[in-house]
Amino acid sequence: MATALRIGVVGGSIAGCAAAVAGSRAGADVTVYERSGAELQDRGFGIVIPPPLHRELVGSGYLDARMETAPGGRCPGAPGRPVPAAAGRGRGRVSRPHTASGAVKALQDALCLERVLREGPTVGAALERYADERTAAGAHLPELGRRMGRAQVDGTPDWAAMGQGEVDAWFRGVLAGTRHYLYARPAPGG
Repeated sequence: MATALRIGVVGGSIAGCAAAVAGSRAGADVTVYERSGAELQDRGFGIVIPPPLHRELVGSGYLDARMETAPGGRCPGAPGRPVPAAAGRGRGRVSRPHTASGAVKALQDALCLERVLREGPTVGAALERYADERTAAGAHLPELGRRMGRAQVDGTPDWAAMGQGEVDAWFRGVLAGTRHYLYARPAPGG
């Protein structure tokens, strides 16, 4: 993009950092504004990235190919996966499922943002193209969250009594009729 572009990113989350990397790689002058005065810390076990997106992120240089990943592309603590027990806290538990899509969407958004900024003749044209390509994905994520929230409130499962098979069946039932990268094949009747 020929025009010098300055981008301010509010928040140093995965989404914020991915957007900052995308803008910087597209040639923009980027500043990330983070309100936390404390040192940033890890807050989880990791993120679940579907294998095709992982390959794209490695191929694009967003991730190092040597970055450690969990076997089979699944991350401990992902929806329905046993969470390792913390030292001295007893045995692991089954985590409560969630859409597990926020980080994936942020990374997909960043790849798109970088591409449209590089290809767009103007910033305005690039942002219009970005909106055309990513708005539907942005609307899909909250709908998945609402669907799962309703299912957890209307009929809260006994997570502690459920094994992996029951958690997977619950998750597939809730997502029946929708598309979700964790379960590429629709549930029966979905």
